[in-house]
Amino acid sequence: MRDHDVDRMFEELKNALIHSEGLGAEEAAKIGQCYQVVVDLLKPRGLTPPPLALTDGAAGSSSSAAGGTSGSPTEGTTQAASLVPRLTNHLNLQPFIQTRAQEIIADWAAVGMPSSAPPSIAAAAILRAHDEYKALLRKMPGYQELQPSDLARVTSYTEATIMKHVQMPDLPWPTALLRNAIGKLKSEGSKALTQQVQDGAVKKMEMWLGTIAWDDQGEKRKWCRETSPRALAACALVLASREAGGRPLLTAGMAAAAVDEVQGSAAAVEAALAVMPGGAGSGALLLT
Repeated sequence: MRDHDVDRMFEELKNALIHSEGLGAEEAAKIGQCYQVVVDLLKPRGLTPPPLALTDGAAGSSSSAAGGTSGSPTEGTTQAASLVPRLTNHLNLQPFIQTRAQEIIADWAAVGMPSSAPPSIAAAAILRAHDEYKALLRKMPGYQELQPSDLARVTSYTEATIMKHVQMPDLPWPTALLRNAIGKLKSEGSKALTQQVQDGAVKKMEMWLGTIAWDDQGEKRKWCRETSPRALAACALVLASREAGGRPLLTAGMAAAAVDEVQGSAAAVEAALAVMPGGAGSGALLLT
C-alpha cells in the first residue's frame, strides 16, 4: 500500500485492479468486500476511511463498493491535495507546481467543488498549475509539455476521465477561460479585440498568475487567488483594452459575456477591478 514511502489510497489500488486484464466482475466485487473489512477493523478505533467509488472517477458518482455514498467535498479536497506531492514527484515536476496545484484545489473547494474522485481532481489541478506557469516553464532547460496522458499514467485513471474533469465548468482555469474568450470575440468579429489587446491580456494573465509563485504574502497574490477565474480572465481583457488606448474599448460587459457565466456579469468584473492592488487604472503595478 505504499510506494516510495508515500501513502497509496485504497481507491487507487481498486482502480489498478479493476483495469487489470482478466479481472472479472466477480473478482472486482471482492475489492469492495475487502474494503468493508478495513472499515470494520478501523471502527473500534474511531477511524472512518473515505468511501470507495464504484466508477473510475466519473463526476457525480454517488455509490460505493461498500454500499455507501461518495465522500463529502471536504474529504475529497483533503484526499486530492494529499495526492499532489506523489503525482508531481512521479512526473518530476517543479516544487512550485505542487504548491500551486494544492492551492488550486483549496480555491475550488472554497467556491463549491463538485464531489468527485480525488485522483481526477488532483490531476486536473496539476494540469492547470502547469498551464498557468507555462511561460516560466518554457524558459527552463528540458521543458516538456505536460499532457493528460501523463497524469493518466500515474493515476491509473483513463485520459478521458481526467479530461472530463479538466473541462468541468465547476473547475475553471483562468488561462483556458481567457483563450476561449479571445476565440469567441474573434469569431464575433469584435473590433475592440485588436492584436495588441490580445497580447496584452495574455501577458497580464501570465504576470498575475506569476505573482502567486513569488509573492508569498502580498496583496497582489491575495487578489489573484480571491478573484474568481472567470472574473480574472475578464479583467485581463478590460485592462489590456484600456491600456491599448484604442477605440472602441472592450467594456466589462463585453468581456464578461465573452468569458461567459461570470457571476454577476459586468458588475463582478468591475468589483474585481475596484479592489485590484494599485487600482484598475494602473494595472502596470501588477506587472512590476
